[in-house]
Amino acid sequence: MEEELDRVRREAEEARAAAHEAELRAEIGRQARRLNVVDEDAARRLLDASGLGPGSDLPARVEAALLGLLSAKPYLAGWSVAGSAANPPREESRRLGRDELRRMTPEQINANWEAVQRALRAL
Repeated sequence: MEEELDRVRREAEEARAAAHEAELRAEIGRQARRLNVVDEDAARRLLDASGLGPGSDLPARVEAALLGLLSAKPYLAGWSVAGSAANPPREESRRLGRDELRRMTPEQINANWEAVQRALRAL
């Protein structure tokens, strides 16, 4: 009888963990699309999800984690103006439009201040 109870408890815990994993994946996808991440799968793999346990504030915690990831890996941001000598940004990728500017968070604006200024002058 005790073994059966232990098995049921393990299965319940596995079900809770699977449900949280699915919820976390969905929330990362939602927030990644909202933040215009160019590769959601890469963001999922690179994101440190250790502090993203269950809770009603999961969307805010996922957003904060993704903003940290975008800060560390700006090439994941669709509006990024980053380039290198070997791979300079194309002219069209340097222009931010009104919609992109409106969707940017203060952290994203600060990280890309020169591009934001160019875009504002062009409007």
